[in-house]
Amino acid sequence: MSKQKILFIINPNSGGKSKNKNIEEKIKKIIPKNASELIFEYTARAGHAAEIVSEYLQKGLDHFVAVGGDGTVNEIAARLRNTGALLSIIPLGSGNGLARHLNISFKLEKAVKIILDKNIKTIDSGEINGIPFFCTAGIGFDAYCADIFNNGHHGRGLSNYVRIILTNFFTYKAKKCSFEGNPVEYFSMSFGNADQFGNNAYITPKAIIDDDFLDCTLIKKHPKFHGLELMYRLMNKTIDQSRYTEYYRAKTFKVEADENLLIHFDGESKQLVTHQLEVKIIEKALRITSGI
Repeated sequence: MSKQKILFIINPNSGGKSKNKNIEEKIKKIIPKNASELIFEYTARAGHAAEIVSEYLQKGLDHFVAVGGDGTVNEIAARLRNTGALLSIIPLGSGNGLARHLNISFKLEKAVKIILDKNIKTIDSGEINGIPFFCTAGIGFDAYCADIFNNGHHGRGLSNYVRIILTNFFTYKAKKCSFEGNPVEYFSMSFGNADQFGNNAYITPKAIIDDDFLDCTLIKKHPKFHGLELMYRLMNKTIDQSRYTEYYRAKTFKVEADENLLIHFDGESKQLVTHQLEVKIIEKALRITSGI
């Protein structure tokens, strides 16, 4: 019987030197040599992970492991949608939203065990103007901070992201749009396939990753001194209970703004050249190994 082939796609920039140091050698020590044939590839630029996936799909490989953060996971998962191939995750990033939702351990040996045990879920995917996401996407303050985080001259990691939030929270102004045909003034609007951004910040706390629906949390314009309350609710899964939020579940959402929209998706950011937004669920799109 031939060995199972598993491709590990490693983002060498994820997680910093302490998490990423000698990761290939560590994985090889954990997985028995007679169990699987291990293949390792390293990304060199944005978009490279998707190219690697395409190459190995053509070769017939059907088990891929994303070794990195949310951006790496998104890039690989987007290419694997509806192919029947299997995705696993070794989380090394700043937020690790999908890994957290799926209860994938941050300890390497336990994460590898989940890969080998093959407890498989078939999960949904979201799309925001055709761009795939698996955790969350949205517009407003969160997209603004994600854009600064991704394009600014600073280090990665949670501490830098928190600093960006605190620096910009009091000066950021709520925006107006039409949401499902109704006028709203929003601070942020988040669409969740999973329940959190990452780092256990539960922006769509009722979201279920395989229920064929997206959840939406609309944080309305609010007095700035309520920021601490909103942050507290974000971390204890009660953001939907704030007087300044509205919570929805649907298969599609439509937004129309007065200006071209800046979006975020699984921690990445993108400036659109349209003021219209369509967000929708893609049902049962991805096979993935899970710790739940």
